[in-house]
Amino acid sequence: MKPQLAEVLRHPTIWQAARRSSTQPSLATGYERLNRQLHLGGWPLASSTELLSSEHGIGELQILLPALRKLSQQGWIALIAPPYLPYAPALQQSGINLKQLLIVQSRNIADALWANEQLLRCGHFSAVLSWFGTANIRYAQLRKLQIAALEGQSWAVLFRPAQLAAQSSPASLRIMLQAEPRHVGLHILKQPGGWAGQKLVLPRSADLVDAALPVEQWPLHQSAQKSAKQQLKSMPLHIVADKQPVNPPSVQQPEQ
Repeated sequence: MKPQLAEVLRHPTIWQAARRSSTQPSLATGYERLNRQLHLGGWPLASSTELLSSEHGIGELQILLPALRKLSQQGWIALIAPPYLPYAPALQQSGINLKQLLIVQSRNIADALWANEQLLRCGHFSAVLSWFGTANIRYAQLRKLQIAALEGQSWAVLFRPAQLAAQSSPASLRIMLQAEPRHVGLHILKQPGGWAGQKLVLPRSADLVDAALPVEQWPLHQSAQKSAKQQLKSMPLHIVADKQPVNPPSVQQPEQ
């Protein structure tokens, strides 16, 4: 084999069936059952991961929380165009460092893609999570995000609709999520370091299980209410993507 070809084949984004090992960095998922099904033993970092589902709020963020808890202590976490406003106290209770959390509201898909690429490439963000709705993002656009994650040594997590599962994607890891009464089913469609096709289930949080029940079966919860000022202080920083130079670490929270 020519030295030039051997050098190309050693690149972490190229997988060969005869080579089961990989130099790509990874982070344990926090779920031993899932770790065992991933050839890297965890989430592939410095690349993009796609989570595909037919609906939001089935436990997709819960699956990521153990990894995000650790990453938020190391760098910034960005949420781009989330379908629902994250509840800051719940994130804080889960161990997320809210001082390192940025929420970006984009006006359109073009702005969301631009903000995504900028944050991934800048080197300050440990993870960037993006929701693109039902938009059919082109392969070239997805490839730019994959490259930006590699250059910035960041983790791009893309939430995409289930109907795009058959679409070709440059993402290192693709997982289809399926809501079940008390679990969320995972079907690994693609992963680095080996063959895909693995299936498993993970438990859903009690709140998600309760929400799927009829109203008359909802449990009664008693919890202390924070004052409006306390809740405001705990909210993450928000910005609006508008294709302007981004440098979130230099932005300060407004004084209360």
